Amino acid sequence: ETCQDLAQVEPARAKLAPVLARLTEAQKVSIENAKQALAALAADAKERPQAETRVKRAEAGLVNLAESGLPLRMLGAAAPEWTLVKAYGQGKSLADYRGKVVVLDFWATWCPWCIKSFPALRDLLKDYAGKDLAVVGITTSSSNVYDQRYDLDDDLKSKASASPVKPVLQRPRPPAPLKADADDAAKATFAEAQAAYEKALAEFPAKEHAVIATFVANHAMTWDVVQIDPNEPGPKYALGGWPHCVVIDREGRVRHFKSGA
Repeated sequence: ETCQDLAQVEPARAKLAPVLARLTEAQKVSIENAKQALAALAADAKERPQAETRVKRAEAGLVNLAESGLPLRMLGAAAPEWTLVKAYGQGKSLADYRGKVVVLDFWATWCPWCIKSFPALRDLLKDYAGKDLAVVGITTSSSNVYDQRYDLDDDLKSKASASPVKPVLQRPRPPAPLKADADDAAKATFAEAQAAYEKALAEFPAKEHAVIATFVANHAMTWDVVQIDPNEPGPKYALGGWPHCVVIDREGRVRHFKSGA
């Protein structure tokens, strides 16, 4: 946020690096302390779950530290290409927009604040019409898929808690694991359930694509939309939460990050 131009990026990186290094070393100590506490409770069935949770939290903290510096490391660098799953519009790859200023808007059908920001995207396209600005909505596969979750005049917080809209599609869930002492009848039932699950899972992507297409139409998303590999937004575009915005300049360099509506 303090870097107003690319000339300010390198000094900011120089300041950030030692801070992250110190925090990383401190977090490694926390992980080691948590593991020692866990080892000391090896025979304590009551306290062990809490100790295991502390280890996981400490390890997650180390991952968060590694990711926290990603936006600053990416500023000024070439924007990474995504892995396309489905295109809704003209553009299919980031290369299709080279020569334009590109606003990547990361959104999801379940995210109310993503929807709340759509009017701002319409205003951008109107204000910069004819000036080589492109908006690309980026989404990924999710467990709950909606075709139209909110109207823009809704009080989003009250509606989300008081009368939540149900998804029109949900990712299939696998059957409960088969018990070791299961009899033949239970094994047969499990096999049928597993087969049904695998069939439903194979059919899920096409159904999800259809629901997203309906969502795009229902919310009048006139800009291009792409669905990409769900493992890419975080490590490739420093996404820490939805919605998320990345601005790319005419030369294809990352110039700005913004998380939140």
